[in-house]
Formats: sequence, structure tokens, C-alpha cells
Amino acid sequence: MTTEELDHIVKIIEALFYTLTGTVALLTYLSARKTVLQPIKTEVFKKQVEVFTAIMDLFNGKSEYKIRNTFGFDKMLRANIFNLLDDYARVFFSVNIDPDNRPYNKKDCPSSIIIADVADRYITPIFPVSNEDKIEQTPQPTITKEEFWSNYIYGEICLPFSTSEMIKKLDEIMKSPFLTAESIRLLAKIKETIEENILKIGEVLTVVAKDLPKICPDIDSLKRLSIASIENKYNETFILIEPYCSELTDYLRKYFKVESIMK
Repeated sequence: MTTEELDHIVKIIEALFYTLTGTVALLTYLSARKTVLQPIKTEVFKKQVEVFTAIMDLFNGKSEYKIRNTFGFDKMLRANIFNLLDDYARVFFSVNIDPDNRPYNKKDCPSSIIIADVADRYITPIFPVSNEDKIEQTPQPTITKEEFWSNYIYGEICLPFSTSEMIKKLDEIMKSPFLTAESIRLLAKIKETIEENILKIGEVLTVVAKDLPKICPDIDSLKRLSIASIENKYNETFILIEPYCSELTDYLRKYFKVESIMK
């Protein structure tokens, strides 16, 4: 065997040695990396289980009716209907009503949402009016109660305590860094639908308000008015929440492969 052939064999052996050494080092690194990351993955999984359990507690297996009541839509609609009817009674019949004894009282409905149209029309500007502007302002003509009511907008929607608390709970869940992109999308859709349905209360009651002078021309007819007819008008416009809730809970089951684990 020539010197050249021996050198060639040595080089092959060296190459095999370095390849083997590199492979062993790589496998050792991957094994160590897996060992280091495993506790982190386990902790992330635990956090995901916690937040997803909170979601399932809110929505899993609940009917549309139960979801609406969970978010206080039954109490919310009733409180705002009474608020509208009381507004009408004050304007047309000069009735003195104590709000603390009504369903929309501040204890039961501590917060509210003011829609944009009402905010633009009634909320005082932040900046003070100058003396020159005050001089230039002309006094507003007196309008009749009919004229006032023809422009009436039901724009402050009273929110029951349960509604505020559920929305707050939903917001807290959505802040979790352990949510997947799809679960965030579905939660955002649920919240958007809830907010749209809240605003629809104002839209429906504004339409109802226009008809009140015709259907309740006196205080006795107002007392006889059934709120069920108003509730039905609102329910006809309500956007269903349950389909998005079911989509979310189905997604979570697939994410955790619940069916395959239980087999």
C-alpha cells in the first residue's frame, strides 16, 4: 500500500470521526434543549388549560336563552324600556318619577353607554365658550313637547351590574397571552355581537318612542301598555350569540383533542 493510499484512508477516517462527533454533539444539544424547554412547555400548557377552562365555563353547553341571561340582556331590556316610558310620561304628562325605585336605578344599573348621536347633540364641549361667542348666540325658541319628542333619541343605554361584570370578565380573558389566534378571533366576534345587541336596544326604543304619542295619548293608556310587544320588536332584531360560542367551544375541544383522549 502506497503512502498516498494511506493518506487517503487517514483522511476518510478523520472525516468519519468529525462527522460522528458532530452528530453526537447535535443529538446531545437537542436532548438537552428538550429537557430545558419541557418545564416551560408544561407551564404554558397549564396556563392554557386555566384560561380555556374559564371560557368553557362561560359558554359550553349553554343555549341562546341562557347566554343572553348570563350577559343580563333580559334585565337590560326591561330597565331601558321602563326608562323610555318614564321619559315619555315626564315629557307629556309631567309625571314625577323617582328613578331610585325603577329598574334602571343606579344601584342595579351602575353604568351606561351613550351612543354617538346623543353625545354629539347633548354633551357639553370641553372648551369654555368665550364672551364674544356668548354675545353672538341667539336664544333658542321654545318648542312644544310634540316637537321635542319628534326628535327624541333613546341614546343612553343602562347596563345592569351583571352585564358590566360579564363584559369585564370577557375582557380579562381576552388579555391572556396564552390564547391562540383563533380563540382570540372568536372571542372578539362574541364581544362584538354582544355590543351590537346592546346598541340595538337604543335603535329599537328610538323607533318605539316615535309611536308612543299615537298609542299612548293619555296616562291611562300608557299604564295599560304591555312591554311584551316592545320586547318582541327587539328580539326580532337580535343577533344570535350562541353560534359563535359553539364554534369557540368546538375549537377548544379540537385543540386539546378531547375526543381522542377520552377514547
